[in-house]
Amino acid sequence: MTSLREPLSPDHRQRYQVVSFDLDRTLIFHAKGAKQEQVVAMLAQLGCPTTIAAYRAATQVAREFHDVLGYKFASDPAALRSKYVQVVLELLGCADAMVIDAVAAFYHAYDQDAANFFAPTTAAALLDTLRQRGHTLAAISSNLFAQQRLHHCALSGYFAHVLTPALGFPKAELYRLLLECTGENPARVLHIGDDPILDVLAPQSFGIHAMLFDPDRKYTTLAWPAIVHSYAEMREYLTARG
Repeated sequence: MTSLREPLSPDHRQRYQVVSFDLDRTLIFHAKGAKQEQVVAMLAQLGCPTTIAAYRAATQVAREFHDVLGYKFASDPAALRSKYVQVVLELLGCADAMVIDAVAAFYHAYDQDAANFFAPTTAAALLDTLRQRGHTLAAISSNLFAQQRLHHCALSGYFAHVLTPALGFPKAELYRLLLECTGENPARVLHIGDDPILDVLAPQSFGIHAMLFDPDRKYTTLAWPAIVHSYAEMREYLTARG
């Protein structure tokens, strides 16, 4: 595995031909605060009161299930959504099947509404720059609804490859598929995402360079050189290379 401390210096002459991006929390965002408030209010009405802090903590745990095991639901994304909601609510002490179904229906309606998702204009501008420079762009996401969210945010046309667990593989294996799809040397591929495990360790295990996107500076204690905090930093890094 490539060392996490190996510097990815901006003055390196080798140019990345393929640049892949994680989607959720890297290019695509949603009104999380409003969603959390709506779910907590719904739970109170359904007799399962909780707090936003407790709900947020439960979703962080359930996210690991969603991101790592979602490929097992490749043929049935709706079942994954229901299972995710079940995990969240059971962590909150609620195992009522009717409540689980009601919250899963809310999630479904939320996901269908394009108004709940957005890509920052600076992110789209970065993708424009990379496309104009001749980079092959790819999206690698653990979210089975990635294609839908790309469509919601008018980003679908940017990517030559969109790889998700709908292909029947966990996200960590999708980097192997990326190399197969592009036929590119791993050293000329860069992946950018917000998860230290799935977006840094996983691609590096295939020899792919990786950059951690940390706009909220959650990982300030990590002594990694390849961390960026904005799209401007991404642009500076990528346009400085050959």
